[in-house]
This record gives sequence, structure tokens and C-alpha cells, in this order.
Amino acid sequence: KMVQTAHLLGNVPGKMIMTAAGPARRFGPAVPGRLREEPLLKVNVSHKMYLNGRNKMEFNTVIQKRKTTRNFTSQRVTKEQIASVVEAGRQAPFAGLAQAGVKDFRHFFVIPRGGETAVQLMELVKAARKEDFKEVEILQLEKQYPVYANVVRNNAEKQPMDLFRAPILLIVAERGGRPVREQAALGYVMENMWLKATEMGLGFQMCSGVSDVKDTKAMKKLLGLPDNETFAFEGCNLGYAVSDVHRENVRELPISSVTYLK
Repeated sequence: KMVQTAHLLGNVPGKMIMTAAGPARRFGPAVPGRLREEPLLKVNVSHKMYLNGRNKMEFNTVIQKRKTTRNFTSQRVTKEQIASVVEAGRQAPFAGLAQAGVKDFRHFFVIPRGGETAVQLMELVKAARKEDFKEVEILQLEKQYPVYANVVRNNAEKQPMDLFRAPILLIVAERGGRPVREQAALGYVMENMWLKATEMGLGFQMCSGVSDVKDTKAMKKLLGLPDNETFAFEGCNLGYAVSDVHRENVRELPISSVTYLK
């Protein structure tokens, strides 16, 4: 069984530890492998999908209704809602060979907007975006990737406010190994959490600025992760959408392309 952790950072007290049996609460510094057996919440996910406590959404409907939320209210999600979304991410596939013999390879961090951790994270993302802009200029990427180059140029000197469109930001750190599969595993984690948030009627937005951070040493220090190990990072906003959280029309892109080969 794998053990993964969820930490509440910034000005939110305490830490939440996700175990194979469910999350347990622990206070003080996070120490991987040392868990209290005090259950905080157990999350049971059936094959049916539920929204607001009523049987409403089948799995295929959740997939079709998923969409990015870019405008959030100031209302915070509860710790129980966070635990449900994190548990969905904890259950995502991982690279068994890369994580062989390791249990605490997946960590979740809950960062409130405006807190000390949020300020430091924004500085790391801002520095990364300046490096991206230098790369665009040096490699002359405007011709091949004009849309990307324009976005990078516009963001180079701005504060990365897009990191905290919602009151909280979730960061997931996946331990690196061989073969290198940690970034792919984070994709599975994010998809699981996104679908769970959709089922629960919560808004969700990927925050790619987290994975773009170049100074991973500083990132590990900020999150309290071991300096002698490698990690990949991904982040998302989680909260209540200003408008309807669900997609109304059928997703048209990408164009369907399926080829059956002999």
C-alpha cells in the first residue's frame, strides 16, 4: 500500500495526511512514514457519480461536463471537500517500477491565497517566466510558435496572479525515479482530481506555472520535501465557479482521429 501526504500550508493550521485507509490529522512538521492512526475522513467512491448528495451524474457525463474554470468566488471549499478531491488524486496510477520500495512518493500541498507560501511561490513562478521569455528570444520562437511567444512576452514582467484565481491552490509533488514517469503520473493525478471536482460541482483550473518552475531546489525547500530526491510538480485551483461549473455543449476538439492498424 502506498502512503501519500496532503499538507495545509500558509496560514492554515495543521497538516492533513492521506493514508491508504483515508486521511488522518497530524499537527507539527511533516515526517514521512510517521502517521497517527486517527481517522479524519473516509472517502468511498462508487461506480455511480453524485452531485450535491443526489444521484445525478454517470461517469460518462462527468467526462463530458468537465471544463476549465477561470472565474472563482471568494468562498473557500471545506477541508472535507479538499480531502475528497485529494483522495481521487491519491488513487491515480503511478509508475510501479520507478517507485519500487517507496511508499511516500506522492505529496499534496494546500496553499491559501495571500499566505506566506503563496507569496514565495509566486516569486519562483515569476522567475521561471522570465527565463521562458529569454528562451523565446534566444531561439527565436515567434515564427514557429507565435501564440506561445506572445503569451510568454506578456507574462514576463507580470505578477503570476493566475496561480490564485481561487482561494486555494493545490500542488502535487511526484517523486522521480527510473524510468522517468513522474510527469506522466501527475497527469493522471490531475485528471482524477478534475473529474472528482466536476462530480462535486466545484470549479477546477490547471496551473501550469507550477510545473514551469525551474528552481526545483527552491521548490522542494518551500514545500519541505527532501533535498536529496527529485520531484515533478503540478498545480491547480480549486473552488466555486462564478458561473455554471459544467460544460453545456459537446467537446469538439481535438478532432476525432482513430486508426486501427494490423
